[in-house]
This record gives sequence, C-alpha cells and structure tokens, in this order.
Amino acid sequence: MEKLKEKLSSLRMEADEANGRADEAAARIKQLEYELALKEQECVSLVHKNELLEAEIERLEAQLLEVKISVEDESGCRNINESLQKKIEILEEELELNDSNLRKTTDALRLMDVKTEHFERKISVLEKERDEIEAKYEEMARKYEHVKAELDEVNQQLERLLYSKKGKIGLKPWSHTKIQSSMSLDIDKHTKFHLRHLKMLPHDYLFSDTSRMSICFFCICSLDLLGSLQTSTTSSQRENWINWVYSCQVSNGFRDWPSTESFQPSCHDLVNIVSTYFAICILIILKDDMKRLNRKNIIQLILQLQNEDGSFRSCLSRDKNIQLLEKTDIRFTYCSIATLYILGCKNIDNFIHIESLLKYIGSCKSYDHGFSENPKKESHAGYTYCAVASLSLLKNMSPFTNKKLSSLCLEKTINWLLKKQLSNIDDYGGFSGRTNKSSDTCYSFWVGAALKCLQGDKDLISEESCKEFLLNRTHNIGGFIKSEGEYPDVMHSYFGLAALSIFGENNLLEIEPALGISKSSLLGLKMLNEN
Repeated sequence: MEKLKEKLSSLRMEADEANGRADEAAARIKQLEYELALKEQECVSLVHKNELLEAEIERLEAQLLEVKISVEDESGCRNINESLQKKIEILEEELELNDSNLRKTTDALRLMDVKTEHFERKISVLEKERDEIEAKYEEMARKYEHVKAELDEVNQQLERLLYSKKGKIGLKPWSHTKIQSSMSLDIDKHTKFHLRHLKMLPHDYLFSDTSRMSICFFCICSLDLLGSLQTSTTSSQRENWINWVYSCQVSNGFRDWPSTESFQPSCHDLVNIVSTYFAICILIILKDDMKRLNRKNIIQLILQLQNEDGSFRSCLSRDKNIQLLEKTDIRFTYCSIATLYILGCKNIDNFIHIESLLKYIGSCKSYDHGFSENPKKESHAGYTYCAVASLSLLKNMSPFTNKKLSSLCLEKTINWLLKKQLSNIDDYGGFSGRTNKSSDTCYSFWVGAALKCLQGDKDLISEESCKEFLLNRTHNIGGFIKSEGEYPDVMHSYFGLAALSIFGENNLLEIEPALGISKSSLLGLKMLNEN
C-alpha cells in the first residue's frame, strides 16, 4: 500500500513537471510570435519607404532631364546637375541600406519560423508524456481503491474473528456474552495505554487541542489509580509534566494549554476554573511542593466568579471592569468548591455567599429529584454528581451547609440514582445518565461516586454486575470504550478506572469519590496544607 502511494506521488510530480515545461514552451512561442509581428511591421515600413525613395528618384531624374534640355547652354546648369547627382547618390545609398535591413529581417523571420516549429514539436511531445502520466495515475488510483477495499474487508473479517473467539463486547452478535470469572483488570496494558497518550495523541484528539489540561489530568490520574505512576515513569518525566502544568499558569489560575513564546495574549488569555481544578489535581498527584502555586490569587478569582444567584461561572474577562462572562452551570460550581477544598479553605461561610449557593444547587433539582446543569432542565447523572459532591465537600467547610442539607431531600435523589442501573441484557450492570437512555462507561462513575458521597459504604447497587460491565468495556490495546463498537479514549478510561475503584477493585488505589483522585494523593495534600 505504501509503495502504491509513493508511486502515485511520483507520477503526480512528473505530471506537474511536464505541465510546467509545456507552459514554458507555450509562453516562449507567444513571445516569438510577438517579435515576428514586430519584424513584419518593420518590413512593411521599409518597403513603403523604399517605394517613396524610388518615386523621388524618378521625379528627380525627370527634373534633371528637363534642366538638361532647358539650360543646356547655360553654365549654371552644371552646378544644379552636380547637386542633383549627389542627392541621387545619397538616395541610392539609403536604398541599398534599406534593402540590407529588409534581407536581415527576412532571415530573422525564417529563423523564428524554425524555432516555432521546434517548440511546437516539443510541446506535442510534452503533452503526449502528460497524457501517459495521467493515464498511469488513473490506473494506480484504481488499483489503490481496489487494494484499499480488499484491506478493509480483511480488517472486518479479522475483527469479526477476534470478537467471535474472545466474546468481547463491541459487536452486537456477541454483546450478550457474559464475563468469565477469571477476567480481571490488566494493569500493565492500561498503564501503557495512558503512557502512550501522554507522549503522543491519536488524530481523533485533534479537536481536543484546547482541552489539553483535562487530557493530562485523565492520563496522570489513571496512572495514579493503577499504582503505576511512580514505577512506570521517571522523576524527570514527572518533573517535566509539573513544569508543563505551571507553563499554563497565569496570575490567578490556569488555562487549558500554554501560550506561544512569541507573544502574550493579554485580554484573550482567559483563566478557566475547570482547567484550574484539573491543574491543581495534577500537581497534587505528582507530589509537587506547590511553592509556585498562586493560592491567594486563585481563591480571589473564585470569589469573583460567584454570581448573585449563588452559582459560579467558568472564567472572567480581563478588561478593566472585570465583567463576568455569560456561561454558567453546576459543573463550574463544583469545580469552584472542589478547588477551595483542596486549597485548604476551612470555613467558607465568611467569604462566599453560602446561602444563595445552596439555593442555586437546590433550584437545579428536577421534579424526579435528579439534578440538571441549570434550573428547569432535564436531570442528568453527571450534573447530579456535581451537585452531590459539592454538598459533600461543603459539609466539611461550611457549618451553615450542615444545617440546611435536610431541606434538599437527598434521600429521594438516592432513589433516582439507583434506578439508573440497567438490567436489560445489552447494558446489564451498567448505568445510564438520563431516563430511557443506554449505558455509558462514564456514568458508572457519576452514579457510583454520587451514591458513595450520599450513602458511604452501604451496598445499594449490584457492584459485581457493574464491575463485569466495566471490564467488558476494556479494549485489547488498553483503555475503556464509551459504548459498543467504539475506540477507547482517555476520558472514559479514567472514569472506568475511577468507577472500578469505587466498587472495590483490589488492583486499584482507593479513590476519594467527591474529588475524583486517590486518597493517597490527598494525604500528601493534607500535609502541605498543614505546613
């Protein structure tokens, strides 16, 4: 296949060169034709001038004859005759010069005709070569399409063969296959999957270039949960990742990716609360000393992000008036509360509007007792997690919150979450994010973590069925897929591992459900905050 592509590329280059040579020859012919026209005009001018000179000579000869007859005996006639003779000689010399120029012009025209015929023959040869190259190119293109179709068919046959033998989920005819009791999480395979993505991303991540901080978080947090971060990476690699995170830091938070070195974006270089939360989590997991972290400025930013209704926005504009941007939903509220928590804020009742915050979270609760991104919208497991996790963190930071939690009727939210586990054969053990929707790997974390925050260690769901569901969503190259027939990605791989940790997978580190990072990482954070 690669040789065919190289041959096609070579033929394209030859065709382009032939076309270039033909264009040059055509341009040369046009130039010669233009010069020929000029010479022809010059010849016409010389012929006309020659005719005028001959007429003048005849007129002078007639005058000379008349003078000879009329003044033959007069002495003055000799002088007139001599003068006329000189004029005739001058005119004859001019006539000879014009004849010479005319012969030269004629010779030049003959030479141009020869060159024109030569270039026309050359153009004909080049056009023939171009037609041959185009014919070869079309033939190679047909062969390429034929080989590509055969290769696609072989890949499909191989995929069907693999799934038929291993019973892996991903193609509907085998999606009913139940997991075997011997199936377990392949730590080494998942470790290599996330290490590859930290070095180079597949082309499917092209449109995620502005979300590099989240991609980095998913990979590093997954390695930490796998217990592979310290053993599968070097201290130099971890230090480089720390430095990259700090390269995304501006005065009061973090952006999604570093700025270019050639210019500083100023007013367009916006801090994002989600990226700030992910960045701080990465630094915690990598055991950074946090000396370069602008803690006070980040806390000040979060205070400015809160709206009058208690919600939080994602970022601020950087003009003189620091006007708030429009977008707001409960995810930004969660990231703001979680960031304050991991920065060690003890009592936030004194510096954020806690009462309006609780009212906003309560207003996002729907009629079915799930939570939505904003008031009066559809309940969603991801937004429910953000609401529940925010309240779980606020209990440790806000005495006022503990007094108001009972008014939110979270017991009914537990019932809504429990109904998200599916029992149909295609999605058995998995969770859906909304009513009457199919299962998705990430919802196992959203629902499982929310229940963990609300009920602790109470066993209210079928954890073993969910573990079977998740292990059936692992891919042969490592990582987790979102749903049947898709490729693995770092986001669903992280949520798959995080959910398995919540459900007690022995090979993974224990996760803190309200923050999404391992509890062992939080121990180091606690020591830093105390210092």
